[in-house]
Amino acid sequence: MGPRREKAGTKGNARDLYTKRKNEALEGKKLPEKLRRALVSFCEIADDTVTYIKGRYSRPADDVARMEVLKGWFTGRAAESITAQEVEARLSQAREENDWASSTVNHHHTLLSLTYRLAIRNRKVKEGPMRGIRRRAEDNPSAAGRDARSYAQSLQ
Repeated sequence: MGPRREKAGTKGNARDLYTKRKNEALEGKKLPEKLRRALVSFCEIADDTVTYIKGRYSRPADDVARMEVLKGWFTGRAAESITAQEVEARLSQAREENDWASSTVNHHHTLLSLTYRLAIRNRKVKEGPMRGIRRRAEDNPSAAGRDARSYAQSLQ
């Protein structure tokens, strides 16, 4: 089957239409960008994140272990196919099944955010699903957000 023809009328109109279609193809309008490049798997961007963590963190073992959990959730999936609703559902399900504290859920959330931030920076994905997901409130009686006097009073 040969190329499809599009009727344009005069030769001048045909030339203009040809130029327009070529420009659309260059801009990715005719065929979306996803069809023009291979899909990037979640495992690929997760491995990039593990490499980043091992090079930057002084104690990478905790986040590397968390990444293995995340890779188990999204193995075989394209990175751009993962939705915010799916991530929220996985985090909530893991919290209930494993009796995770809010801080544990937030650690996994932060690691997913880092993974997609690095993938966007490396131009492997256009956007990540983490943008619309809020972190859980943590019930920590720590000094975070207090002034020194109220913290000292709480220790007495």
